[in-house]
Amino acid sequence: MNRRQSIVYAISAVGISHLSSCGGGADPPTSIEISHLPVNDLGPIPKNVYIFRSQEEWSNFWALHPHWPWPSPTPAIPIVDFSKFAVAGVCEGSKGICEYLQIVSGILDRGVATFTYTIVKFGANTPSSCISGDGFVLNLADFVLVSQSASEVHFRIDANG
Repeated sequence: MNRRQSIVYAISAVGISHLSSCGGGADPPTSIEISHLPVNDLGPIPKNVYIFRSQEEWSNFWALHPHWPWPSPTPAIPIVDFSKFAVAGVCEGSKGICEYLQIVSGILDRGVATFTYTIVKFGANTPSSCISGDGFVLNLADFVLVSQSASEVHFRIDANG
């Protein structure tokens, strides 16, 4: 190998090394398995995005939003293994009749979890079909598990949903 070829190989190796350190060799985005947590019985939740990384945070949130309808006993807090998972959720405020919010997908890309949700409207032509248990759900909200390794969590609404 001559001097010129050696220089070309050395420059190529440095370029590849820099590319991988800048994310060029990073793992591809992966789908997040959606595991919904039962929060339909909670009292009013303010419109916001939520992330809970400890049992204490999760328990405090649960205590701040007592079970609905009152004076029913507060249901048990869903059990979460916070050594592996965090809880992520989104609330769009008060729920209207015959609608619900559902997180439909999630992607983990370089430590950033991005969830997509939709607001589903159903039974508009036959309101009686959605009134039975629907009237006791106050929040347009959904909460799911996310890996503790996610450094950031984002939500976006599916404009087509």
